[in-house]
Amino acid sequence: MLTEIIILLLIILAVGILLSFAASSFTESIILRVTDWCLKKMEAYETKGASRFSVSGIIKTFCSIIVGTFNYIDKIENSRLRTGLKLNAVSVIVSITFALISFLLIVSFYIVMTVIALYLLYYLLELWYRHEKGLPLFPDKNDDYYEVKTSWWDKFAGKDRKTVYNSEGNKVGDISKSAFDKFAGKDRQTIRDAEGNKLGDISKSALDKFAGKDRLTIKDIDGNKKGDISKSALDKFAGKDRQTIRDAKGDKLGDITRSPGDDDTQIIRMKKDKD
Repeated sequence: MLTEIIILLLIILAVGILLSFAASSFTESIILRVTDWCLKKMEAYETKGASRFSVSGIIKTFCSIIVGTFNYIDKIENSRLRTGLKLNAVSVIVSITFALISFLLIVSFYIVMTVIALYLLYYLLELWYRHEKGLPLFPDKNDDYYEVKTSWWDKFAGKDRKTVYNSEGNKVGDISKSAFDKFAGKDRQTIRDAEGNKLGDISKSALDKFAGKDRLTIKDIDGNKKGDISKSALDKFAGKDRQTIRDAKGDKLGDITRSPGDDDTQIIRMKKDKD
């Protein structure tokens, strides 16, 4: 690559010197036009105060380099050699500027493509994660999704407690059996928030036990019924591992399904417009 660049520069130098001798008036005319154009641009952009990284700033910098180079070359006494070197300087500076702009555009293109590729990879990984957890790939914005699973610490400690996480992976509460209920042999689970405050409990009512119904009652901290969790007749008929959450009036609030990627994890989907 370096060899090709050196050869190109030597060709530009040779062509410039040949033109300065073979067509001196033509070459001098080009140099005068370039000098006049650059001086006008420099004066105009100096008045406007062009930014260094704008198109105007690039042109101003380009012209400053050319005018500065011409002033340096003017120290040479031989007029033909001086004209030829000025033409060479213009050619080299234009070539370098074009190469730099092309390089920056190519680098910018690859950076943009890399960012897009990383975003797509992240998006695909997120879809894969949601698929493995049993979450919808394109969730309904009107729904809230929660994961209920045993934390690694509770697994290690052997605790019968499940932690509730929101869709961002933050803990919002837990469901566990109290020591008193374990001692009394009660089939009841306590619901707590992220700070450990009791919110209510989930248990099977005496009536449902007597009737043999597969239904759990949700109560608040005062013992008032807030809803229930049961499997609908349709899901039973279809063999779906899904439970329906309803409020005290019987209106559906959401549902609970098992994560296909982890038997220990359940997915809760709740409507945002419901309490």
